[in-house]
Amino acid sequence: MGMSFEDLNEGQNRAPSHKKPHCDLMNSGGLPERFRRDTRGGVLVLVAIMFIPMMAFIGYAFELALTEDTRVKLQNTTDAASLAAADLEQTLDPEDLVEDFFAKAGLADNLDNVTVVSGIAERTVSIEASERLPAYLSRVVGNEAWDVAVAGAATESRQDLEIAVALDNSGSMSWAPGATSGPASTPSRMDLLIPAAQAFVDAVQPRPGQPGRTTISLVPFATQVSVGEALLGNFSVTAEHNLSHCVTFSDEVDYQTTAISTTDLLNRTAHHAPSTGARSVTSGTVACPTDSATRDIVPWSEDPEVLKARIRAMQPGGFTSIEMATKWGAALLDPTLRPVLSSLSTEPGFEYLSGPAVRGVPDEFTSDETVKYLIVMSDGENTQSYDVKPPFRTGNSPVVQVRGTNRFYYFQNRPRTRNDFFEISTARWVSRPNGTLVQLTWPEVWAQFPVYRFAELVLARVDRRRSAVGHYNRIIDQTVNTSKNPRTSAICQAAKDNGITIFTIGMDTYAQGDATLLDCASSPAFFYDVNSLDIDSAFQSIARQINRLRLTQ
Repeated sequence: MGMSFEDLNEGQNRAPSHKKPHCDLMNSGGLPERFRRDTRGGVLVLVAIMFIPMMAFIGYAFELALTEDTRVKLQNTTDAASLAAADLEQTLDPEDLVEDFFAKAGLADNLDNVTVVSGIAERTVSIEASERLPAYLSRVVGNEAWDVAVAGAATESRQDLEIAVALDNSGSMSWAPGATSGPASTPSRMDLLIPAAQAFVDAVQPRPGQPGRTTISLVPFATQVSVGEALLGNFSVTAEHNLSHCVTFSDEVDYQTTAISTTDLLNRTAHHAPSTGARSVTSGTVACPTDSATRDIVPWSEDPEVLKARIRAMQPGGFTSIEMATKWGAALLDPTLRPVLSSLSTEPGFEYLSGPAVRGVPDEFTSDETVKYLIVMSDGENTQSYDVKPPFRTGNSPVVQVRGTNRFYYFQNRPRTRNDFFEISTARWVSRPNGTLVQLTWPEVWAQFPVYRFAELVLARVDRRRSAVGHYNRIIDQTVNTSKNPRTSAICQAAKDNGITIFTIGMDTYAQGDATLLDCASSPAFFYDVNSLDIDSAFQSIARQINRLRLTQ
């Protein structure tokens, strides 16, 4: 019954095969292998690994948005405060004004530094501001705080301004706002232009006690530009008559320069009524206006009241010659006319020119002390202008007048009859009239008779080889827009080449003339295409740009 050691070992060797020792199970690789192949917990491991970088990224994005919001608020306040404080027209202390801006924005503690530099005609205000924002989520990567710093500066320079303003006085300015044809209406385009132009004159003036001077030349225009007797008297001009004071620039070269020579002979525009519908020669029918109180140029004025009085007196009538107005406007900004201003300032009625004369107006184009502007306003396109051709401009005519009467006769030697005098009022040929006969010059004829009416009543009857239109065309030199538009472009380019900034306004143009005005402007942004009711806004916008403040940072 006893069991030996060998028996015991043999019994152990016969142990059931399904019962394996624990150490054998571990060595078999069963459970650990299954665990190794099970990936159901891998995402959690990845999340655990990426959690800190993700939180840092979210923190940076959130805090970056906060810093940008703070930066924008600081920068906007800095810009607004510097602009307001640099304004030469405001009377508050610039530094106090900046501090008030920041206090009202709730940023008083963020203002670091204010620097004010003032000159005779200039003020620059520089501002530095900052904010330190604590870090929150981004602290996990060691970021303690965000530093936001901004800076800004604004400068207003009150330089001397020289401005020429050319205003359309053509007949269509009597039309109603929005109308494409007459008749006259109230309020008319002119009724709207007058207060807008007066407000512009006031808007570009320096306030009392403020530095800088503004000199304005006003150029009303229609068919022609009436220079005025005194101003034109400082030029060398042909002397056919002294009834009106316009110049015809016939040479294309005239429009390629802003200068008008005071020594080269200029062609005085004939005093005549060119319209085929004119029944008499009046200030309203002549090509060159004779009403000096409404149409003459006002040159180089620093007196707003002088300018506004002429603006109030403007009356519509005639055609449209933008190129002539632009030529005279540019010339009044050209320093070559400085001797003309000096001479004119000593004449009665021009005492207001003494200040500009002392300062040497017009200043040089290259001067750092002066900025020059030209404003050209029209309600349409170039149309036509007129002059009288040789030999009908000067010299004696065949027309005689019985001294002291209104009896006029056209003399023509007719060998087969003794009736050599065509009586204009009765359209009859008669023998020598009773009374003293005075031979008229051609300028004296055109002072009495509209050109077409003279051609119709006289020339077409005494010389039947031509119609009234044929005779009219022999006499009248007509310039139309196909010539005027290139001339306008040429003089505008000459002005821009000399550093003159040009603003143009098209008022109720309905695209007529827009191409010319757009081409004339210094840039497309300087052309205002507006309806009549917005004319004041256009002038005020130009005034703001002329007086503009410049952000330098």
